[in-house]
Amino acid sequence: MFDKVLAQLQLMLLSSKKMLSLAENEDWDGLIAEDLHRSQLQAALEALCWPEAGWSLDQRMRCRQILEQILTCNVEIERHAGEWHDELRSILAQARISTRVSSAYADNSGS
Repeated sequence: MFDKVLAQLQLMLLSSKKMLSLAENEDWDGLIAEDLHRSQLQAALEALCWPEAGWSLDQRMRCRQILEQILTCNVEIERHAGEWHDELRSILAQARISTRVSSAYADNSGS
């Protein structure tokens, strides 16, 4: 069972690293697609019963190290995505202001 869990964790780590690269390159569509893929990997991992009582300390530590690497990737992805989200929010706010101004002028020009 350990080998299956370890393999699944390694796949999740590869996916997390790919997601980080996509976020760094601002490939938001690619990031979303890879996030869906990683969610599938996570679901498969969650279906496995782990850690098992018989696992050695070394086996537990190997899994922990991979999980920590995944979490580190997640923090960096969130930082990049947060910047993108803030930028998107600013663009949308500017668009709403522009629409209001245009609407106000259109309403006043008909008087």
